Amino acid sequence: MAVVLPAIFTSCDLINKKSDNAGGAGKSEQTEAADSIAKPGEDLPEPEIPVPDNTKAERIIAKFNQGPAINNIDYADALEYAEIYLSLTADNVAALTSDDKSKHDAAESAIKDVEKEYPYNAELIQILYQAAALDKTEGGLVPMNDDNRARFEALVLSYDQIGKKFTSCSSGPSNESVGKIVEKYQNGDQLTEADYGTVIDYVDAAMDDVIPLYKEVQEAQENSDMDKLKSLQDKAMKLQEKYSKMDGAIAIMDSADDAELGEANVEKSKKLIEKMQNAGISMGDF
Repeated sequence: MAVVLPAIFTSCDLINKKSDNAGGAGKSEQTEAADSIAKPGEDLPEPEIPVPDNTKAERIIAKFNQGPAINNIDYADALEYAEIYLSLTADNVAALTSDDKSKHDAAESAIKDVEKEYPYNAELIQILYQAAALDKTEGGLVPMNDDNRARFEALVLSYDQIGKKFTSCSSGPSNESVGKIVEKYQNGDQLTEADYGTVIDYVDAAMDDVIPLYKEVQEAQENSDMDKLKSLQDKAMKLQEKYSKMDGAIAIMDSADDAELGEANVEKSKKLIEKMQNAGISMGDF
């Protein structure tokens, strides 16, 4: 059964502890604790920030692009990288909703600083999204084991709790990754189940932004609030830019049958359609 969608746009310990060096092997816990207490006139030490292992991240991405297949050890390393990134950005991502411009700008600056240290987070998240959709080895990815799948689901849930509309760059598939899949589809190349999983996740993330806007539009129309409708039109334009590959993603989902999607993706697509139906969205609305 093809999936038809409307065109909408009209815990883990994240801080690595340093191992004791030979010179400090004889220190007791009490001595170390005493050493950490600031003396009068001294500033308290800055909290230790985890150092990213970008070498591992580069190796995983290279394997994804060139082979050999990425395995569950790689997934565990990618998850650790993403978990640390989230721990360092979560408060600032939430602060992006602040009406206080100075707080918003400070949060945005802090996130950019973390992104400089963790430049591969978005790419690793895309790999994890594709792997989570698999139930067999394909496209240079093996299926996730239960432990890694549980960690990934917890990671996605954490992003959801912060507010998905502020995390598309980190938790949802990017326009770039979906654009590559759309290009494959338009060229007549065979899409993998991982490709379909990425497309479904992309549309699902878009729905999390579109559905609240759709409800606002309905309310404004009922109240004949033209000023409100104008401001919502501006929001819709921004969403169109944010999800610039939406038309291609919908075309892919529309043309796919259950055999092409794979069992896991069929279930994901059903949940997506149910989400839309519960919001009152139908083909005739757009």
